[in-house]
Amino acid sequence: MKNHPKNLNSLDLAYFLFIMFFFILPNKSHALSFLKTLDKNINKSSLVQEAQSNIKSSEYLTSAAKGKWFPTLHLSAYAGNAKTENIFRRTPKENVSIKERVLDVSLSQPLLDFGKTASQIKMAQVVEKDSYNQLEKSKSEYIKAVLSQYFKLRLEILTLEQLQRRNAQRIKAAENSVRFKPDFTSLEQLKFDAKKAERDSDLLIGIYGQNLSSLLGIDLKEINLWETIKFPKNSKPSSLEEGIKLAEHTATRFLPIESTDPKILQELSNEKWADSTYPKVSAEFGYKYDENHFQHPVLGSQSETYGIIKFQYDFETGLSGVHNALSLQEKSKKAQALIDDQVRLFRDGFIQSWLKYESNQKLNSPLTEFECNIQLVEMLFYTGRLNQDFLKSIIE
Repeated sequence: MKNHPKNLNSLDLAYFLFIMFFFILPNKSHALSFLKTLDKNINKSSLVQEAQSNIKSSEYLTSAAKGKWFPTLHLSAYAGNAKTENIFRRTPKENVSIKERVLDVSLSQPLLDFGKTASQIKMAQVVEKDSYNQLEKSKSEYIKAVLSQYFKLRLEILTLEQLQRRNAQRIKAAENSVRFKPDFTSLEQLKFDAKKAERDSDLLIGIYGQNLSSLLGIDLKEINLWETIKFPKNSKPSSLEEGIKLAEHTATRFLPIESTDPKILQELSNEKWADSTYPKVSAEFGYKYDENHFQHPVLGSQSETYGIIKFQYDFETGLSGVHNALSLQEKSKKAQALIDDQVRLFRDGFIQSWLKYESNQKLNSPLTEFECNIQLVEMLFYTGRLNQDFLKSIIE
């Protein structure tokens, strides 16, 4: 006698309780709005908080770079006592005691640096602009992740319902056929395959539910997961060509970071070139007071006001800095190649989402709505339209 598959009733009961606990038992009348919860929790995302912190840091860097155009005040002071004794002298008068006080105040102003400071300011401004783009990207990625998990969860729940009805019909038909042509092994195998398929679907529901709960930072029992989400009619680009252009533009905004932005690397190269090839010219004005009290010989003090023009050139930097500047120029070209790859990924991602959306639109199935919404979310991300303003528009 052949061994039949194990009974899966215990697993079925566990998954049934999971579905009841998370999706059926919660009171929908008192549940929180899913979309409003998503909108409220965007700024709580770790990626969004990191991007917001980078914005503040970049603003400080921009202010610091612009501050190099302004004069710099230098202040130094010194006071000290010293006493020397010569053990070879017999008289203590020949020992020396020194008291000294020094004050030096000066004001320096850069006059000419051949574009070094200007390049530093441009770099800081590009970093600041990129930090705002990264914040927009982080929010868009968060919204995309949450909506994708939501629609996948709804889709899988509907898929499970259809799978259970279809399996029940198949098993009933097989049981009827067994009355006339006994084949209990095939019937048990059919039941096992049906239970396994339902169990796999239940497992996906659990995974999507857990991911969604983790992203929102809230128990799914508190959320209305049956909320109707309607996208505006103009959410989808009017044509494939328009969508491709938007995707390419979005890729150039979303990719750049400090280490891969060719604009930053080019300005850094210009800064190194100016720093290593040209001299620095600056003006300095100051006042210095130096007072000394000697027990032997006599006390003395002096003060002076001075103004000088400094002309400085670092030969060591000049010999090696040129090659560093050329190296940064090559890195800038490599960074541009990375951006080209990102543009290609965004373009291809949008095209795939577009084609899947159009294909699902032709299908006459209850699953079509959720399949299309998943692809629509992808298209909105690739075209840069999946932002907090768009989210507020579908909430209202």
